[in-house]
Amino acid sequence: MHQYALRDNLCAADNQQGRPIREPSTTTCPAPKKRKRFTLRDNPGYAYNVQQHRWTRVMKDGYAWCCDCHSWKTIDAFACVKGQPYHYCKPCQRLRKAMYRYRIDRSTAVNLYAVQKCTCCGRNFKNRRHKHIHHLDAGVIGVVCLTCNHLLRDESNEHLQRLRCCVAFIEHRVKI
Repeated sequence: MHQYALRDNLCAADNQQGRPIREPSTTTCPAPKKRKRFTLRDNPGYAYNVQQHRWTRVMKDGYAWCCDCHSWKTIDAFACVKGQPYHYCKPCQRLRKAMYRYRIDRSTAVNLYAVQKCTCCGRNFKNRRHKHIHHLDAGVIGVVCLTCNHLLRDESNEHLQRLRCCVAFIEHRVKI
């Protein structure tokens, strides 16, 4: 009780010195916008576990649910995180990574990964690892092979001049 009495005495002293009494705020702040939450309730790949009091992944006969393409796939199609398959299958992970990294939409990412030939040299890709989405600050330029990606790494004026010199050297080489 002593601390409240002291507080009341301080408030009374403030009023005697002509200080304004602090009134509660009448202005209201707008409520924060609610983000759309990922609901597992409507997702067939999840079920509520009563013992753990949370939603858990459901795996049926070696199949797991992909939350991006909304289909059941074998567990081999998923990357594992702490012994559990990830929420997205590997192809969907690759698309989501490209969408985030290059700031493109899903259809553009699908079209880029569907390209079968290098846009620079025209050769077919040997495998998926040799395929590279070439981009600059302005955005995505095209899909190039590993060799062309190494040649195009800088795209500066100095690098372009060096490439011209190399081409001239190759065209006019003389055997010694």
